[in-house]
Amino acid sequence: MNISEALFAALVEVGELFVILAEEPEDGGVNIVDVHGQLNGAHAKIVGGAQGAAAFDACAGHPHGEAVGVMVAAVGALAALFFRRYRLVGLLAIGQVTLIVLGWGLAQRPYLIAPDVTIAGAAAPETTLRMLLWALAAGSVLLFPSLYWLFRVFKRPPSP
Repeated sequence: MNISEALFAALVEVGELFVILAEEPEDGGVNIVDVHGQLNGAHAKIVGGAQGAAAFDACAGHPHGEAVGVMVAAVGALAALFFRRYRLVGLLAIGQVTLIVLGWGLAQRPYLIAPDVTIAGAAAPETTLRMLLWALAAGSVLLFPSLYWLFRVFKRPPSP
């Protein structure tokens, strides 16, 4: 049996746009190509970890990232929970999530989607960005007073 004989098209495009139908195999099964066990058929008992010291860094290749800050926020949140300082727990959780997302972003730099889309390549033209900035400023002029009025109306104590 040749390796190309085991391959078959499971999905076939039909005449309509974005419609794909699955075909049923003829014999009710899938052909398995010649399989050989490795190491005399021994099963893996341990899955290996990261190479080197990458597991202790914020990400591989950026060894001095935000890992310390994330750990400080986590330990601080546990201590604040122990001492029942719930507002501080919330603030430390926000800080921890912020540092995790920031570390992820720094690990991807300069790519948004590696290796094809860079930050500079994904940016809109400067004219579009300027118009977006003006639109956000105009929208905030309408939004923030409306939110203030909304909270003032619904958060005041009820009238006697």
